[in-house]
Amino acid sequence: PLTGGLVGALVGLEGRRHAHAAIGTWLLLVLGTGVQLITPASMSQSVMVQRHTDATRMVFDVLHSSGLTKAATMQHAGTCHQGVVLGPIHGRQEAPSDAPDIVVITIDALRWDHTSLAGYERDTTPRLSTWTKSAAVFSSAYTPASSTRQTFRSLFTGLFPSQVPNSRRATWWGVSFAPGQRTLARYLSDAGYLTVSVNDAAEGFDRKTGALQGFNKQRIGQTPGGSSGPERAARATEQLDTVLEELRAERTAPRFIWTHIVAVHQPYSVDKKSPYGNSEIDRYDGAIRFVDRRLGRLLDVLQDE
Repeated sequence: PLTGGLVGALVGLEGRRHAHAAIGTWLLLVLGTGVQLITPASMSQSVMVQRHTDATRMVFDVLHSSGLTKAATMQHAGTCHQGVVLGPIHGRQEAPSDAPDIVVITIDALRWDHTSLAGYERDTTPRLSTWTKSAAVFSSAYTPASSTRQTFRSLFTGLFPSQVPNSRRATWWGVSFAPGQRTLARYLSDAGYLTVSVNDAAEGFDRKTGALQGFNKQRIGQTPGGSSGPERAARATEQLDTVLEELRAERTAPRFIWTHIVAVHQPYSVDKKSPYGNSEIDRYDGAIRFVDRRLGRLLDVLQDE
């Protein structure tokens, strides 16, 4: 959901929880955090930036033509679901004993049309396809920008990126929130949740820029950061293992756990040999299949428990 972001998804799941049996853990997967352009490694930075600019213009054209940009004005002091501002909670509260754990996994650069869920010719996401048979699938979810950093500003606030002030310490690449910005993590923290980020500054999520505003705890892995395919693959495996570790720890409060996986991002070389071939598309699809396998381990544990 465009303006609702993760808040919109959570509101929808809350309705399902009251309509059916209580759910112990909510797992939300966000496939893609922007517009993924599959580009050769030889493409120059200037050409790549121009392509992203053109893609952003296309997104805005679609939003404008559909009337979505005429949604009710939203304040940056609150979190919005379809134009309705959720006001701040005054003072930290204690969460209800039956409040579910919430796990959010965002996957960078994963195109919807390259998943089995979308009917892609290759079975790139068999584990996700099986899991979604008993899950809610938001198939009409639109990104508000072509870049990851701008998309996250919407995901965690429910606002358009242009409505979210930057931190004065903002960097060119990293996600940034100004002091006092209401984010989903801060809202849940005030509501009594333990909020955990399984990310680090190397991935663009730095406390200095306000990117982790509202998170009580940050888990930084032991795997060295890097931009090669194998390094990103190792990091993704460790991140998902850390999420499981957090869920298996003694529960003193409901948990909100978020991690961002970048293994699908260029250069598309998480495995020594892609199961599909060696072209850019083959290696990209192979990276998706790799992430699907790693997610399968997490899904197995959640279903068993």
